Amino acid sequence: MRPSGTCSRSSSTIERSSSTQWRKLLLDVLDADALAGHADRAVLRKVIATGERRASAASVGYLHVRRFHELIEQRVFEALTIAARTSRPDAELAVPRQFEEAAWRLLTERPAHLLDPRYSSWREFVLSAVDETIAGIERDCGEGRLASCSWGERNAVSIRRS
Repeated sequence: MRPSGTCSRSSSTIERSSSTQWRKLLLDVLDADALAGHADRAVLRKVIATGERRASAASVGYLHVRRFHELIEQRVFEALTIAARTSRPDAELAVPRQFEEAAWRLLTERPAHLLDPRYSSWREFVLSAVDETIAGIERDCGEGRLASCSWGERNAVSIRRS
């Protein structure tokens, strides 16, 4: 019998379900309107829709979903802490490790009063994060590599002996 308050799901199951929900969010927001006039968004959507969904070395889609997920969490946290960062610009604030659920809830409930004031809608907020994700991957992997930059390529381990 499991002690009260413990989780029966393994961390790999949690990671898969988390990755699945973020993947679905990306696919949903990258609809025909979002793709119109944005070839790079269309490439991203195709990679995510057809690519491998787990963190394997060859997975391109997983890298993109993970980058988007991390960026959204960062942006939501920044929006929620605007007042604190304004009043204490020297304070170092970091996204808490257990912030995913809060970020996800804001993205699904979309309360207008908690939207980053730089955006007129939650859709605009999310699409801006999509575009920043694309720009980051192209910056890190090289121009035109959106459809080929893999998780293994960006998550390589470098071991040096001394």
